[in-house]
Amino acid sequence: MKFFQKATNFLRDIFVEAAHKDLVAAIGTPETTTTPEEAFLVEALQVCMRSFGNPQVVYPFLQENLELLNENFASWLRTWTNTIFSRATFSQAARISAAVSTFSTVLQEFPFGSKASNLEIAIAGYEATAQMMSHELFIGPWGESQHNLAAAYCNRVRGDKAENIETAITCCENALQVRTRSSRPHQWARTQIHLAIAYRLRLKGDTAENIEAAITCCKNALQILTYDTFPQEWAKAQHNLMNNYYYRISGNRAENLEQAIDYGQQALKVRTRETFPLQWAKTLLSLGSIYTERLVEDPINNRELGISCYEQALRVCTPETAPELWAMIQSNLGAAYRNRPWVKQYENRDGLVRAIFCFEQVLQVLQREDSPILWATTQLNLANAYSDPVWGNLELAIEHYEEAKQVYTRQDFLTEWALIQNELCCTYFDACVYRFELNERIEGLKQGIACGEEALIILTREKSSQNWAMINNNLAGAYANLVSHDPQQYFPAAVQHGQQALQIYSREVNPYGYINTQFSLGLAYQAVNQFQSAYNAFAEAISTVELLRVVITSGDRAKQKWGTKWNDLYQKIIEVCLALADSKPQYAALALEYVERNKVRVLFELLAKRDQLPPELPNNIRQQWQELQRDISAEQRRLDLAQRTSSSIKIFFTEDEPDLKKLLSSPTLDYSRLNQLRRQLDDLIANHIQPSVSTFNPSQAVDFITFNQIRSLIDENTAIMEWYLTPEQVRVFIITHATIYPTVREYPINWYYPLTEMAEGLPPRMAEYLQQLGEQECTNIDTKNPSLVETYFHYLTTYAQDTEQWQKQLPSALQQFAQLLHLDEIFQSIPKTCNQLILVPHRVIHLLPLHALPLADGSCLLDHFSQGVRYAPSCQLLQLTQQQQRPNFSDLLGIQNPTHDLSYSDIEVSAIQKYFTRNDILEKEQAKKSNLPLQRFKSAHCLHFSCHSSFNFTEPLKSVLVLAGGFLESKPATIETTVQTPEEKKLDLANCLTLEDIFKLDLQRCRLVTLSACETGITDIANVSDEYIGFPSGFLYAGASNVVSSLWNVNDLSTAFLMIKFYHNLQTFHSATVALNQAQLWLRSLTKKELATWMTQSQLDLAPAVKMSLNRRLKKMPDNAQPFKYPFYWAAFCAIGQ
Repeated sequence: MKFFQKATNFLRDIFVEAAHKDLVAAIGTPETTTTPEEAFLVEALQVCMRSFGNPQVVYPFLQENLELLNENFASWLRTWTNTIFSRATFSQAARISAAVSTFSTVLQEFPFGSKASNLEIAIAGYEATAQMMSHELFIGPWGESQHNLAAAYCNRVRGDKAENIETAITCCENALQVRTRSSRPHQWARTQIHLAIAYRLRLKGDTAENIEAAITCCKNALQILTYDTFPQEWAKAQHNLMNNYYYRISGNRAENLEQAIDYGQQALKVRTRETFPLQWAKTLLSLGSIYTERLVEDPINNRELGISCYEQALRVCTPETAPELWAMIQSNLGAAYRNRPWVKQYENRDGLVRAIFCFEQVLQVLQREDSPILWATTQLNLANAYSDPVWGNLELAIEHYEEAKQVYTRQDFLTEWALIQNELCCTYFDACVYRFELNERIEGLKQGIACGEEALIILTREKSSQNWAMINNNLAGAYANLVSHDPQQYFPAAVQHGQQALQIYSREVNPYGYINTQFSLGLAYQAVNQFQSAYNAFAEAISTVELLRVVITSGDRAKQKWGTKWNDLYQKIIEVCLALADSKPQYAALALEYVERNKVRVLFELLAKRDQLPPELPNNIRQQWQELQRDISAEQRRLDLAQRTSSSIKIFFTEDEPDLKKLLSSPTLDYSRLNQLRRQLDDLIANHIQPSVSTFNPSQAVDFITFNQIRSLIDENTAIMEWYLTPEQVRVFIITHATIYPTVREYPINWYYPLTEMAEGLPPRMAEYLQQLGEQECTNIDTKNPSLVETYFHYLTTYAQDTEQWQKQLPSALQQFAQLLHLDEIFQSIPKTCNQLILVPHRVIHLLPLHALPLADGSCLLDHFSQGVRYAPSCQLLQLTQQQQRPNFSDLLGIQNPTHDLSYSDIEVSAIQKYFTRNDILEKEQAKKSNLPLQRFKSAHCLHFSCHSSFNFTEPLKSVLVLAGGFLESKPATIETTVQTPEEKKLDLANCLTLEDIFKLDLQRCRLVTLSACETGITDIANVSDEYIGFPSGFLYAGASNVVSSLWNVNDLSTAFLMIKFYHNLQTFHSATVALNQAQLWLRSLTKKELATWMTQSQLDLAPAVKMSLNRRLKKMPDNAQPFKYPFYWAAFCAIGQ
């Protein structure tokens, strides 16, 4: 074997030497040349000849001569080859052609210098050799030159892209005239792959048909190229099939993407990091793009898989080894970070910062002259990142859009230029929202309108109806925001552009555009006081929003984000309803209905659908249900992805250059499959589920509560007080039987407060929380009105930093909140006959003890309602909990002092348990998570938790009730399962009852959950879509009718006494609310002497140490002193629910 190898090498060396002599004889040596270009080329051809075009040999030589690989060298090469071929012999011409072809092939793949110039030189070389060699005499070389020309024209930067691809297809067809399957099967298969690439990139003809042709070509190639015989080329075919299925239009999108992933994984069997690192990186680049758009499995996990692909590829691909490929991967990584799923704005900010870093790194390495399209599209990606309305920099976004237009000029890229003008229109529009000076806002809107009008001239309805509608929609929004400044000039334009957009947009065809346009029309009508027309437009938009929200089945995070996006729409329709209510009072009731529709949507849907699918259904029907739900989810995600492409620029690369017309254009979204799937689901429900279970309510859409239903929740002695906050106003709806429609009170307010100042000096969890709270509201510039955020900020800051000082300031703080909320005026609107009050807070108001806010006469709300002051997350949830009748109250399940550090917890639980026929108490170290009896949760009438708790502001589902072993004494084994409390204690989530755990409990017989712990009533109010996420909501969802929880870090002594009295009162009062309120009033007025008497009568079993501690606390007080009169001791607890 070694002999034959040596013989082969010997013969090869003889051949190379002979060929080199022929080449030197024909072209000379560098020393005999007369120009730098000729000297370089002569040496380059000789290096290519001797090394057989080995990149490791040729690339260093080319890098030393980059200055010669310029715009002029291609034309010089054409002249030189014409001259040299004219005087060469036949054999010399053959040698020169082979050398020039090898040089062109190396240069085509050369990753340094100007890609555009390199490709022009390669094309000049291929075309020169093709002209010299006729296909009759040089069948093999001629076919190879046509094959190589096809690849070069596919990648060409210069010239018209569409014509370049047509030339590539022609070259492939020429090559296939001599490279037939029968005569040259290997070469035929290789050219089939190049033809597949050309068809995939083709701009002429029907796109779907072109992609199908590309797939056919790749499959043809695989008939010859097998894994065993031609592994590299087999992998190349697999790689191209992956890209073809990624771009495929025909068939099911989800299935196409799964097929693409399979082909990519096949390619990676050959393209490994060790053997073919750059090809491995290219395949990972494409796989990353596919994973980010995947429609099955978990979307968050898919996005992370895409990011992982890019990060792996960057381990082998650097700016030094492959700058353009590195730039593509880095740009994709940035786009993936930019599009990471998020609900909270701080999650969006993190992705945005990473994305901008990636894009800016690309632009530091990539020069416009080297790869103009890649450079320009990176500018567009960076502009898109900076366009984020909360965390971006809209002025920088505008600058980067203008930079991109240096490549995408009006002269050379008319359509692309117009699409960028439309993006500029949107960005100018967004920027104006954050400009405080009125003149600056007006000027910015005018600049945006100018860009949009220019785009509209080019993108006509005939040329692109979807883009035409999109631009009209954007212009309608811009003009609508100018109407209030000059109604006569701008109102007609806003209506005209909106109505033009609606000629294309409908609820069935592009519902997202339909929502936006109706919203813009509503704003325009509202600005000229045409309130009925404004109401009609807003109502159309909201009904479409709610229809789309129903079909979001990809998780509650997605629904929360969707609700956040359209929060302004609900605010506007409420404003319009209240304006109409001046003459038509029934619209005040409609306003309240929309308030309800905008509150706690996710939680209500969870409650309503808790037992959605009846367990008695046959397995085949359950399977059909699940399959349809899954298909609806996948189709909705597909449409969401298509919509995101149209709403902003998010460019993902494979190794192909992007077609900006496709990427920036507004696609025609086909909702027919989604509508068909929903009809199938409706048919399944009507024909196969409801006949068996007549009471089954599929709740595909939420049945919203009406005002009449709200009134039916109360009797003539009860009032409901419901708040609704906007950046400018506090609105309070008062519902009683004394009035037919709600009484509405409106008070000016503002949310503005500097976020940087808010974050200083706060613990991280508080700083993060306050940023979430204020970031969506800080655009209001009317600082003359009192700032609710500023007041709440000082309240929370003091609470976080100095608890003792906060306790002292609590009475004055509550006084401030009462004044800010105009509580006295609101109280006067409640009939004196009402003896029960239901409070429905909103946002920060959820965190205030409204029942304890002082009135002008020194009393508080609690003093005026003998039948109690209770809370509800919303009237919709109040209705749902009132339907849960839990008459029995004899079975207690308790958690008692699991951390051994709550002195009065033992007294509390010991006194409480005697009121129950059955009581199971998990004391101290017994109260481990592993010991929690899940079956007892199902049967218990009352749950009582006397323990520590901690609310997690940034991740509410990681809020905990601390059980035995919950506090960590040493360094945790895994950081992922731990959180830190405000007191800097480490918590082990595995040993705590988390809010996520609570949502999974089954409390089907539970009448009352009492959370005798700290901060158990705090909720996630920063999320405007679904604010009421906290311990109360978790237990309500699990099935409890009532929850008693606390708003701050409570005192253990006063809490023990309050709880003991509360449970004593429950023996007299059926209502948990009345029992709690009476206990609070009792504790507030309790004197030292009365306390001693009560303790004796109650026969509290106090340990000696506890007695000593209590005596020290009370010793110096006179007998008539009221040790618990301050709100800190009695006001923290609230009754929520039935």
